[in-house]
Amino acid sequence: MAQIKIIGGLPFVAVKLTANNQTIEVEQVLIDTGSAESVFQTDVLARIGIVPTLTDSIVFMRGIGGQEAVLRKEIQAIALDTMIVRPFQVQMGSLEYGMKIDGIIGTDFLLKTGAMIDFANLTITNS
Repeated sequence: MAQIKIIGGLPFVAVKLTANNQTIEVEQVLIDTGSAESVFQTDVLARIGIVPTLTDSIVFMRGIGGQEAVLRKEIQAIALDTMIVRPFQVQMGSLEYGMKIDGIIGTDFLLKTGAMIDFANLTITNS
C-alpha cells in the first residue's frame, strides 16, 4: 500500500523506474485516471540512461490541456510499492504544466496492476 500526497489539490505518489539496470525513485508523480498512458519528464528518464535518439518516433498525447509531443520508450520496470510492471512502455516529454510534475501514472499502469485508489485513507494498492 502506497501513500498518496495531495499537492495543489492533486494526488501524487512516488514510483521506482528501472532501465539499463539502474533504479531511481521519482517522488512527484501524478496519479491521472484521465491519462491513457504514463509519461515521465525527459530529465528524469535521462538519470537512468533513457534519452532521445535520432531513430525515435514522435507521437502526440492529447488531453484537456491540448496536445504534447512525446517520445515512446520502453523501460525494464516501473514499481509503485508492490505494484510492478515489467517491461513497461512510457512516454518521454517536458511536462510543463505550471507546477513540478516529474511524471504521470496513467490508466495503462493502473489497469495492468488492478490499482485501487482510496481517497478516504489517501492510499493506493492492488489488493
